[in-house]
Amino acid sequence: MPPPPGRAAPSPAARGTGLPADHPHPARCRTGTQLSESAFLEDFAGGVDEALARALYVVQGPIAGLLFKARTTTAAWRDKPCYYSISRQDRTTAPELEQFLAERMNATTIEVDSSHLAMVTHPEAIADLIIMAAHGTRSPTPNGAAR
Repeated sequence: MPPPPGRAAPSPAARGTGLPADHPHPARCRTGTQLSESAFLEDFAGGVDEALARALYVVQGPIAGLLFKARTTTAAWRDKPCYYSISRQDRTTAPELEQFLAERMNATTIEVDSSHLAMVTHPEAIADLIIMAAHGTRSPTPNGAAR
């Protein structure tokens, strides 16, 4: 599957943020709008059951205008443990960008063969990541044993 059109152009939002210079725009969206139906179904919700993906598309809210313009004054990841799920099939946020962000945070990571909606397509993996964060561990159980 070719990369979505949203990945074609570097983002001016990357300048001065520490993000890679080729940080991509979100898949086919404009600030203050919603993802198109095709972008939502193919890029954002890839792998989600079609009926559920269509229901999620219908109820999506507009993309907040500040999302791509706001600057963080204090990054919590500089002082707190971080956990990050990298979605290898994400066509909304490039997996390479997700990897860069996770590494910059020194985050404990998992990789999921999923689109942007890993919490829908891989709920157990995401739940395990949340459990790891809650316990402050690098394993989903406090003693590191497999589930």
